[in-house]
Amino acid sequence: MHKKMYKSGKMWVVSTVVAFTGVTGTTMVANADTVSSVSQKEIVSVVPTSSASTDNQHYSIAMPSSASVSNRALQTADDARSSEADGQQVADKQASVSVATSNVAVAQSNADVANSALSSANDAVSLAQSDVTTASNTVSSDQTAVVNASNSVQEIQSAITNQPSAIASASSVVVEKSAAVDSANAALNSANDALAKGNHQAVTDSQAVNVASSNASLANSSEAVAKSAADKTQAALDQANALQNDAASVIASDKQAINTAQDKLNQEENKLNNTPTSIAALPVATPAATGSPLTAANTIQEVNQLPDKLVRPDNADAHEYDPFYSNWYSYDGSNGLDASDIISVSGMTDAQQLELANYELTLINWFRAQNGLSPLHITNASQAAALVEMNKRLATANTKNNHYTSDSYFSDNNRGHVSIAQNLGMGQSTPRTMLEAKVQVLNALTAMAYQDGAQDWGHRDNLLIDSNKEYGSTAYTNAFGAYWTPEVDFLMDFYVMTPYAVQRSDMTVTDAPYVNQNTGWIANPAYAKQQSVVNQAKTNLANAQNQLKADTENSKNATALVEVAAKANSDAQSALDAATKAANQANSELETAKAKLQNTLKTIETDKNKVTEATHALVIAKDNLANAQKKLTLVSDTQALQTELAIRQQALKAANDQLQEDETALANAKHNLEDALATQSVQKIVLQKTQNELESAKSALLKAQQDLDKANEAVASAGKAAQDAINASNKTVNTSANNNQLDQQVTGDSNVLKTNVDDTDLLPVSVQREDDSTGTLSPTKSSTSVAPKPLPLDVKLPETGASQKSTNGVAVALLLMSGLSLIGMKKREK
Repeated sequence: MHKKMYKSGKMWVVSTVVAFTGVTGTTMVANADTVSSVSQKEIVSVVPTSSASTDNQHYSIAMPSSASVSNRALQTADDARSSEADGQQVADKQASVSVATSNVAVAQSNADVANSALSSANDAVSLAQSDVTTASNTVSSDQTAVVNASNSVQEIQSAITNQPSAIASASSVVVEKSAAVDSANAALNSANDALAKGNHQAVTDSQAVNVASSNASLANSSEAVAKSAADKTQAALDQANALQNDAASVIASDKQAINTAQDKLNQEENKLNNTPTSIAALPVATPAATGSPLTAANTIQEVNQLPDKLVRPDNADAHEYDPFYSNWYSYDGSNGLDASDIISVSGMTDAQQLELANYELTLINWFRAQNGLSPLHITNASQAAALVEMNKRLATANTKNNHYTSDSYFSDNNRGHVSIAQNLGMGQSTPRTMLEAKVQVLNALTAMAYQDGAQDWGHRDNLLIDSNKEYGSTAYTNAFGAYWTPEVDFLMDFYVMTPYAVQRSDMTVTDAPYVNQNTGWIANPAYAKQQSVVNQAKTNLANAQNQLKADTENSKNATALVEVAAKANSDAQSALDAATKAANQANSELETAKAKLQNTLKTIETDKNKVTEATHALVIAKDNLANAQKKLTLVSDTQALQTELAIRQQALKAANDQLQEDETALANAKHNLEDALATQSVQKIVLQKTQNELESAKSALLKAQQDLDKANEAVASAGKAAQDAINASNKTVNTSANNNQLDQQVTGDSNVLKTNVDDTDLLPVSVQREDDSTGTLSPTKSSTSVAPKPLPLDVKLPETGASQKSTNGVAVALLLMSGLSLIGMKKREK
């Protein structure tokens, strides 16, 4: 047996059925047909005379007069002659264009040839100019050679003529040159002696430089060592000074921290002295009247303010059918008096769930006692069943807010039959502490007990479930299970269990009713909290004082370290100064030795140059002496002079011959240059002429093409005018033929109009069907457009009696004339 199940709280679930209506749309597609009209030139007017067979119908045929035919023939002949003349004119213009095009091609070819000839002429001029330059240089060289050869011949001739005096003169020159050789030898010996002395001095100076360099290296190394030591001591001194400065700053900071800590301690001690050690216990909260503002009496700040009774709110009867109101108590955790457990964001623990269920059971059992009922009990089985119930509810989203319970836990575990009732509390806010959760439960149970009229008091009845009333026996056991879901809803299950179910359930009573202990005075939490703050302030002050002592000791150490570092740095600086002075002295001595060696090397270089110059002067003096001796030998030997004269005369003749030959070549080169320049000038004139002819031919071609275009336009215009005249003439002839309307009756199969594909009527024909009943034309009746049929050759024309053959003869004549004209045009084009 199951009782009704009810929901209570701020939020109610409304089941809604949504019907969806589908609308189907259809699409209409329209197709448009295209109709082509028949040209007026392709139809004639036909008036039906009856609905009889086509073979028996009568037609009235209107033909043009012979005069109209003759006039049209003459007009056509004139048009043909005019067309022939226009064609001739076009042919002439085309011939002019062809001639002009040929002239342009010829002129362009001539221009290309002239350009090539001018390029060749320019190359010839360049080559001729190069030849003239080369020949001129050769002639100039030959002239110099002739002068030199002539002087040589004159010298020998003078020596032969004046041989005695020449011998004396040559001997004097030999003596002079011998003395010069001796002087050059003496100068060379002196230069060699000076060079040897310089080399010896250079060796001495090099040794001095080596000694000075060694001393300077040693001094510089000592200076570097002293500099490194001085740098280290300076760094140590800088570090010691920094530590000293930091220590002073730290001490100042420590003193400030002590002052701040002392001030803080004084402030907190003053607060502690002004905070009472005990405060009166907060009274138990009472419910506010429905709809009334909440006051301090309805506000719960700490656990001992929780009621352990379901107190009836004022004016509850007036609002018993108000299902959405449940705000009789409020929770305030802002002052820090809430010492209850914190609820994790992941949900309550099992212990917290049991604690909340015990508080619910305390309120429910007090309410049951007021109504003379036995208390409910929480058992291990009932609480486990509530947990199963909650998990089932959360597993299905669309049923988690509905009453969804059964005795499945007991039946699945073979624990016997139970009767179950259920209350739901929904739409709660997320509690942060156990005290806040208990306030929410207190509000919900107050609504279920005293303001449940909208639910037909079903929640209240479940709170007051009675096994004796249900089963008529006290042997049945009342049990209670509750669980708070992670989605801030809570459920309460009420079980009436059979003795067998009780026996099979191994029940253990675990409920611990909540009892309010709020009596008398309690320790002031604010005093204890302030005492903790004061203690911490004292600790902070002591720490600051200890830090000042440590930093003061560090400052003393830093001062001593500064003194030691300053002494070491002073000693290192003195050593550095001495090493620097020694290094400067050694470097100065090295520079002096290097300068002396450089001077010696410069002197050696000068001496080497003197030796070289003396050696060169000696060589020249010896050469001069040899030449003088050779000349003396030459002028002393008459036969040798004659031989030398013949040789030099022969050389002079060869030089003159070469000069004449090269002068002739120079003249030829100049002549060739003049010819090349003349040819170049002529080619320039020819090129300019061909360029002018090319431009003229292009202008003529342009004009001929323009004339041809104008002639073609004229022919086209004349053709259009002739066609317009023919069309107008045809219109006139058709109008005249319709006015005459001379009918010819055609009956029987032998008189039916027949069509032959070769019998083509050159003139338009208007055909109308006669009315069978009257035999007259009916021009006002509607006509049906049909294709025209050509007239047969044996149909006679009205009035004149001219046959269709004569009309066709005229047309043939016109065609022949047009053909002859075209043949003539083609011949003229050729």
